[in-house]
Amino acid sequence: MIRRWLAVPFIISSLWACARQKVVSPPPAPAPQAAVDANFELVAVEVVESPEEDAVALVKVYVDGELAGQTQAGPKSSERRWQGALKAGNRLMRFENWSVGPSGEPELMAEDFQPRERFVRVEDGARTKVSLKFFDKGRQNTLQVSREP
Repeated sequence: MIRRWLAVPFIISSLWACARQKVVSPPPAPAPQAAVDANFELVAVEVVESPEEDAVALVKVYVDGELAGQTQAGPKSSERRWQGALKAGNRLMRFENWSVGPSGEPELMAEDFQPRERFVRVEDGARTKVSLKFFDKGRQNTLQVSREP
């Protein structure tokens, strides 16, 4: 009987210590910051037919054959953006559509479904905006270029 009473303070102190443990949540992800003098913006979105198809995706941006950046990863149906400061002139642009596959790692969509490589004119004193829209499960896309003063 005395042994049981000796164990009671130990059990109570253990329960109290467990109850006091603080649950630490991870810090929120920082919001993407716009480049200070960004003169180029890509906005990519995909039309999805059902919530099950709304997987995580991103678009990588290549300028003159070199990786310049990528959009933030997010649901296909949400607007994913990338902004950058590019040299003025005709720039060879390639946009690669990546989607998170069953393994959880980003996978490059098939080459046939990628937007074709093209030249985009970037001008001083204006922001070039490229709107890239994927549809038909990523098999087709449209690209629209506009300039804002």
